[in-house]
Amino acid sequence: EYEAIRSLAKRGAHVVVIGAGFVGVEFATELRHYYPELDITILDSRQECCPSLCKGARRYIQRRLQQRRITTIYGVNYAEIGKPEAAQSFWSQLGKPLPQRTFTAVGMQPHCDFMPDASLDDRGWLRINDCL
Repeated sequence: EYEAIRSLAKRGAHVVVIGAGFVGVEFATELRHYYPELDITILDSRQECCPSLCKGARRYIQRRLQQRRITTIYGVNYAEIGKPEAAQSFWSQLGKPLPQRTFTAVGMQPHCDFMPDASLDDRGWLRINDCL
């Protein structure tokens, strides 16, 4: 894997990380750190990164991604633009080449289905207060 990514970096290739949660953001920033030549884009179907964090933390992360030249695109269903006929149009509208590599970093979900509904928020996470 190292050699494959290194080869992409030497060419300044465009790579995409699908998922702007903790794992996707961390992976994209690690790619930037070790392979600064890559053109990195994060895609997510949600409207912002790391939605389980507070608003201030989400804004901080977004600023840091921008400072590190990591493009973020939100509100996009990758399954729809991953098809060849849609992909060319999507990326060209953004002024970007087709990605030469895609990394998927999605799937973290709360597993609280055994808890009473009253203890869960609207996303399925446990509600907490000052006493937990």
